[in-house]
This record gives sequence, structure tokens and C-alpha cells, in this order.
Amino acid sequence: MRNILIGMILVFLNFDITIGSSKIGLIPSFIGYAYMYSGVMELSGYSNKFVKIAPIIKVMVAFTGLIYLADLLGLSAYLELPFGVMISDIGIPSGFVLFGILLGLIVMIASLYISYEIIQGIKDIESVQMKDLNSDQLLSTWKLLAVLAFLSHALLIIVPGLAFICIILTMVMHIYYLFVFNKSKNLYYENDENAFQED
Repeated sequence: MRNILIGMILVFLNFDITIGSSKIGLIPSFIGYAYMYSGVMELSGYSNKFVKIAPIIKVMVAFTGLIYLADLLGLSAYLELPFGVMISDIGIPSGFVLFGILLGLIVMIASLYISYEIIQGIKDIESVQMKDLNSDQLLSTWKLLAVLAFLSHALLIIVPGLAFICIILTMVMHIYYLFVFNKSKNLYYENDENAFQED
């Protein structure tokens, strides 16, 4: 479960530096998904939920890796030409911006789905081993995170000015979710002597 947490930290806390047309991700998401994949494979014996999402995580490793490479090489800047029609009269963002929002939406939905299935896998561990891993708090935190994430993307299209506030709240909720997941991870290792032998 430790690798899943490391992966989530790398995926959720995403910072980058822009130099000219290149964007350098300080915390590459594809490395985070690779850690997540390792973590779910370690837990695959506990629940088929972990087995179910393993292929999706592999796709996300490749997908976010390609996005990272395109940003690094400055190739994403060239996408502005075919999509760059600004409809400023009615305040609709350019096609390029909408395309970027769409890519972000795909990554967000995949990330939320993966984390939801991980929570369901943790619930399976609780029921099989009859131990509390804090899955109820984890799920309620995830629900709030999902609402804020979808609201952020909707506001980016409808009211970009308000989206900034929602994005900040989503980032705060990501950090809180990581703290809650860390609690679940600690309970897992406290209750399972064999878990220490996995690392």
C-alpha cells in the first residue's frame, strides 16, 4: 500500500516549470502511475478490484508519459494552430483551450476511477481480514474530491474566473485525501505483520 500512496502523491501534487514553449513537470505523473501499478499488483491477492484497475493504470502510465514528453519538447504548443479559433465575442475559450480541458478531464476521470476502485479494494481487505482500514472516511473524502474536481472543470468552461477558487479547493482536498489515505496505509501495516515483508 506504500507504493500506492507514493504514486498518489506524484499524481495529485503536480507542479511544472514553463521555459519557452517547453513545460517541465517537476513531479511526473507517469512515474506516479508506475508506483500505483506496483502497489496494486502487491495487493492483487487481496481483491480482484486491484486486478481490475491494473490495465487502466498501465494505460495511464503511457498516456501521461506521452503528455509529459510532448510538454517537455514543446510539441503541445503546436496544437494551438488547428484548434486556436477564439470566439471572444461570446466569451467561449478557444478550441485549443477546450482541447486542453478535455485532456485534463480524461486524466481526472481516470484518476478518480482508479482511486475509487482502490478504496473498494481496501474495503475488500477490511471484510476479508475483519480489520478497520478507515475506508469509510476515505470514501467520503473521495466523494467531496470528485465533486470539486468536476466543478473545477465545468467552471473552466463556463466561468473561468471562479474556476481558480475551485481549483485551489480541489488541491487542498487532494492533500487532505492523501493524509486520510496515509492513515489507511498505517492501519494496514499495523494490522498486517506480513505486509512489512512485502517491501
